[in-house]
Amino acid sequence: MSVLTVPDETRPVYRFTVDQYHRMIDENIVTEEDHVEMIDGELFKARVIVEGMSVPYRFSPEQIARLVEYGIVTENESEDLPSGENPPDMSRKPPHDCTLDLVLDALRDVLPKGWRCRGQSAVTLATGEPEPDLAVVRGSARDFQNRHPATGDIAFVVEVSYRSLRNDRTRKLRTYVRNGISIYWIVNVESRQIEVYTDPVVTESGEPFYRTRVDYIPGQDVPVFVEGEEVGRVAVTQMML
Repeated sequence: MSVLTVPDETRPVYRFTVDQYHRMIDENIVTEEDHVEMIDGELFKARVIVEGMSVPYRFSPEQIARLVEYGIVTENESEDLPSGENPPDMSRKPPHDCTLDLVLDALRDVLPKGWRCRGQSAVTLATGEPEPDLAVVRGSARDFQNRHPATGDIAFVVEVSYRSLRNDRTRKLRTYVRNGISIYWIVNVESRQIEVYTDPVVTESGEPFYRTRVDYIPGQDVPVFVEGEEVGRVAVTQMML
């Protein structure tokens, strides 16, 4: 029985391009049943959290052989891929899913015509395809039958943090900054606050962060911005258990 440990952020990492990721999906090397999320070129188990962080997806020897066979990676590159047995998916927690439903209901009431909420669906960014708990996007459902929303389609993204706060404040935050997501919400279930991050910037040394963070607590309203314009306000208590 394998023991799950906190991911080692200093280990060598092979980073895939989005095209490589799409190819491994097209060739059925990675399937929907694997529950994989691509963040900044690295694949993670979307439904496994250890000490607040998601863990890298591990390729089987058969998968690695097929990646080389189809020319997605070279023999040398394959040596840098994490391999072994993946931990089982964790069960979904009711507080997380209930809070997500509350946020979806609240935002749908204030979004202007032509904008909609997409829950737990992928978005295609330059460095990966994360699956935010919620993305507010321009267009109808049918606009995305052949593609995922891209940065230009997105007003803001929301992560509901229940046991995943460390991951959402670091790995998820950095990828949203790098890819130009101008507004990022973390709905902090256990602290009962909503953290709103704005003004993304990447320093000359490559460090991504949001210049501004404002925390909203019960008794306050969170302003909802779409394309730089405030379109409404939502009470924190409306979105919290």
